[in-house]
Amino acid sequence: AYVNDRWQIGKRLTLNLGLRWSRDTAFLPEQTKEPGQFGGSGTYPKLHVDTWVGWAPRTGLALDLTGDGKTVVKTTYGWYNDEMSDGFAAPYNKNGIATTTYRWRDLDGNNDYTPGEVNLDQNGPDFISVSGSANNLINPDLKQPRGHEIATSFDRELMPNMSARLAYVYKRTADDYSSVNVLR
Repeated sequence: AYVNDRWQIGKRLTLNLGLRWSRDTAFLPEQTKEPGQFGGSGTYPKLHVDTWVGWAPRTGLALDLTGDGKTVVKTTYGWYNDEMSDGFAAPYNKNGIATTTYRWRDLDGNNDYTPGEVNLDQNGPDFISVSGSANNLINPDLKQPRGHEIATSFDRELMPNMSARLAYVYKRTADDYSSVNVLR
């Protein structure tokens, strides 16, 4: 949801104010995995990964310095909340892609895998490791990343349909995150 308003104060000052509200939720639906040659089966319950709810203010100011519309100073501030991507919940999908490494012994000497040459039990002696969504943990303290931007400019019309602008833009990101496999 977004609301904004514009005020003209006198003939030389314009003020724009806005406020955005957003809500993002990432979840995985209940899923069932059929058994395969190298993997078991299972049913995985619905998983709520995270919900971000946030307000984001925006404001802008334009001041006509000379009163003729040819010299204007503008400044804006914007707060931008990140949105969850389509794949935000994917790293926590227990039914997702995972790599399991086992110790292999070529018992029949044919240089090909033959069933029975590896104990595929993850608690067995041939199990080495697993990586992927099978061992990712949801960070309960993860905060919604956001960006802040402040821009200021000085515009001057040099001739009809041509102007010069001097601008400064400052951007800062807060609460950024990255995925780390903490059980690796």
